[in-house]
Amino acid sequence: MCNALSKLRPPFTRTNLKATMLMSKTPNCLRNNLLKSCKGLWAESESSKLRIMDERNEDRRTNMYTPLMYTTHMDTTHVDTTHMDTKHVDATHMDATHMDTTHMDTTHMDATHMDATHMDTTHMDTTHVDTTHVDTKHVDTTHMDTTHMDTKHVDTTHMDTTHMDTTHMDTMHMDTTHMDTTHMDTTHMDTTRTSTRDSD
Repeated sequence: MCNALSKLRPPFTRTNLKATMLMSKTPNCLRNNLLKSCKGLWAESESSKLRIMDERNEDRRTNMYTPLMYTTHMDTTHVDTTHMDTKHVDATHMDATHMDTTHMDTTHMDATHMDATHMDTTHMDTTHVDTTHVDTKHVDTTHMDTTHMDTKHVDTTHMDTTHMDTTHMDTMHMDTTHMDTTHMDTTHMDTTRTSTRDSD
């Protein structure tokens, strides 16, 4: 029995356990007891892991600070990210359908190829946001508070903003190279020094 226990190595998997049982040739009663002991240890280990994960998740929810967060292909449908600090978030191919980003700080957010269909960006701070190839078809920016909105140096290369309502949007130095602005409502839009090279 002692030899059998000494041969076990964490994690106490069934494979290791079966191999140990066969080699040790322990009686059935000892085998069953050994199996129960190992299951108990495994359950305790899993419980600890879950508890640690819960604590980390709670900490994330409290601080909402996600530096270098990788959300590749993340489905964030209806995610409420009010006041979420997502500096340097890599949201490549992120599905943000109906995402509530009220007051979201997306400084330096890399949203390459981000699918933001019907994204609610009320009061969104998009300072230096890299939105190269962002698909923003039918983005709901109605009544968006864009007064003095800081979109300076926003890279919207090839950005599809069909039907986007950008009333009073401040786009100083905004790079809209190849930007598709079909039916774009740009009433009173401040496009001072806006680069529209090769605009569709």
